Amino acid sequence: MPRPRRIESVFLNIPYDEAFEKLYLAYIVGLTQLGLRINAVLAVPNQGRLGRIIDQIEQSDFSIHDLSRIESCPVSSLVPYRVVPY
Repeated sequence: MPRPRRIESVFLNIPYDEAFEKLYLAYIVGLTQLGLRINAVLAVPNQGRLGRIIDQIEQSDFSIHDLSRIESCPVSSLVPYRVVPY
């Protein structure tokens, strides 16, 4: 029986600001201690960022998305995220 494929890399999608710094560091330390390579696209606004994000997600075995900063739309009260299972 073949062995299950080992998860080697993870895409990390989290806020990159000072208020989130301690949790960001906890993610980094925890994931590296598990032996995982972390893929992330820093929040530096420039052209082509979305393409880099898609490339990083495709190159990762797993992804972590922190949705704690998601806010509802003031007009419709809907959350502007659609989570679709694979």
